[in-house]
Amino acid sequence: MFLLYVHDLPLNVHGANLVMSADDINVLITDSDLGSLQNKIDRVMAELETWFTRNKLVINAGKISVMSFHKTNILVETSSHFKQNELGLYS
Repeated sequence: MFLLYVHDLPLNVHGANLVMSADDINVLITDSDLGSLQNKIDRVMAELETWFTRNKLVINAGKISVMSFHKTNILVETSSHFKQNELGLYS
């Protein structure tokens, strides 16, 4: 039932791939440039906030996780926010 409700979400989020199953949504954002990646993250999170607000869905920000995968052993720091809450980063 949840998937029927959110079926148009991928049409409203640009610059990311969405993987949806049951009541879980994974957002995949990639870029080779850290500055561009941060801009994409900010834009996608804003688009998600807008869509969820417009569709009267409440997201538990405490259950949102951010994971960073990269080729180097250098710590790559990005920041992500949802509804003005900073999200934890796993690298």
